[in-house]
Amino acid sequence: MLFYQRQIRLYLIKPDQYPEPFQTYCDHNTTSGGWTVIQRRVDGSIGFNRTWDEYKNGIGFLGSEFLIGNEKLSHLINQKRYQLRIELENYAGQSYNLTYDNFRIADEWGNYSITSLGVVEGITDLPITWCSSNKDNYDNTCERTCENPNDCVIPDPADPERCLCPENHMILGNSCIPQEQCGCYVQGEGLVLAEGESYINSDCSLRITCNSNVLTSESYSCSADATCEERNDVRRCYCNEWFEGDGLTCTRSGPIDCSDLYAANRRNNGKYTIYPAESSGFEVYCEMSSGGWTVSFNY
Repeated sequence: MLFYQRQIRLYLIKPDQYPEPFQTYCDHNTTSGGWTVIQRRVDGSIGFNRTWDEYKNGIGFLGSEFLIGNEKLSHLINQKRYQLRIELENYAGQSYNLTYDNFRIADEWGNYSITSLGVVEGITDLPITWCSSNKDNYDNTCERTCENPNDCVIPDPADPERCLCPENHMILGNSCIPQEQCGCYVQGEGLVLAEGESYINSDCSLRITCNSNVLTSESYSCSADATCEERNDVRRCYCNEWFEGDGLTCTRSGPIDCSDLYAANRRNNGKYTIYPAESSGFEVYCEMSSGGWTVSFNY
């Protein structure tokens, strides 16, 4: 496993029981020679935050960064005894390596887990900070916190060795925890509410609010003159046209005459209901072809 570019060449190999040959890089320059390069990371041009199938079948391109794929790897290293060599180079150009003398992984049924590494040789006190078990290597994604889950904090690209919380995890203090363990996680919706933020359910019958990192629920019901819908990613009750209010209570706001209707792009002549001040509304005939006239009588 080589993590920086060397003088290596492309060859066609076919491990035992693998259905067809495939290309890989072979390194004949490293001490003892004959190393099959199974993974190469150089400049971050290829993202490794991938799906199970992508890790199974392979990631990237042999001409840049790549992983040959866990299915190929499991066939390759289960033919005989193999060593695993890890080579690292830091930004100062210093190189380090480790060699494990008996590298073996399981097949797909065993989730491609490492079953053996054997004895390690090389520098064991590498000047590298390894990511803890609940964090992933930097991959250009953002981080969110339980306290402020709506703000996406993008790490500085100049700090590529930083460890981040994996997907669907959030920061709580100094730890990464599954988002469902945040106090204001809304079950079934896959979201975490910030302090004081509310969430309205799909039929606008329930409002859930985050108070002191605890969810509280209360009934919620739209006015008869309102509609439950989502606008600009916010679902709640919205007052219908010619009404104003918070959606729970809606007050008639017009039109007071035909010119209001004309301004609202109602351009067909005909009967409309208007709501002058102190009126509960009544029907009139509007002449729209002339600009929105209310007809008081007609011969």
